[in-house]
Amino acid sequence: MTPLGFETSEAAVVEIGEIEALLVRRFDRALDRDGRVARLHQEDFAQAPGLPAALKYERRGTPARRFDVAGIRKVLDETTDPIGERDRFIRATLFDLMTGNVDGHAKNFALLHIARDRIRVSPRYDLLPTRLDPNLTDELALRIGSAGTLAAITRADFEAFLETLGVRSGAARRRITERHARSLADGLCAALEELERKGMRRFADLVAANLRQLLPMLGAAIPEGSTPSWGVVGVG
Repeated sequence: MTPLGFETSEAAVVEIGEIEALLVRRFDRALDRDGRVARLHQEDFAQAPGLPAALKYERRGTPARRFDVAGIRKVLDETTDPIGERDRFIRATLFDLMTGNVDGHAKNFALLHIARDRIRVSPRYDLLPTRLDPNLTDELALRIGSAGTLAAITRADFEAFLETLGVRSGAARRRITERHARSLADGLCAALEELERKGMRRFADLVAANLRQLLPMLGAAIPEGSTPSWGVVGVG
């Protein structure tokens, strides 16, 4: 579990000969009673609703067949804890926006089918600040309301996103938005100086710039540590 409360796949950088490699422990494997490796059934968010991998981005689909927020709600409704999973997905979406990851497509979310017919969303994986790469698009994998990019998102768009996920009460939408935005921003701001010390100043700048753009729109205060003294990176 990360300091921000996300369960993620276990990964480490290892050296194999003269090559640095990323070693990731599979979360869809477990040991059975005899100590043998057993496979846990997994479906990503394209497979679960029957979409091909080619339609993993909303922009590639059609209104009748695409990866979008309405489809995600149907997938989450099939889990053992739909309300809890919906809340975690909202937090994951905000985290991706704040950290510049616009590649949260259907193949980067998955369901795990566990013992006794329990279905849950898998730990998070393939998390990258894609907006640091000027060669990649800044278009979101799925639209937030009517917005296709982070810069275009308005408070009304995020409200529409929550309503489509099933948060019907306006008061509940405001409460969820402000609570999650504030807690995630506090946690990310606490990490900015450490990122800089580790040589990741551009990533820290990206996070700070995203927070300054998103938080006023979401109705949350900008924490100390995300001040204009932090530079703003150029992103593509």
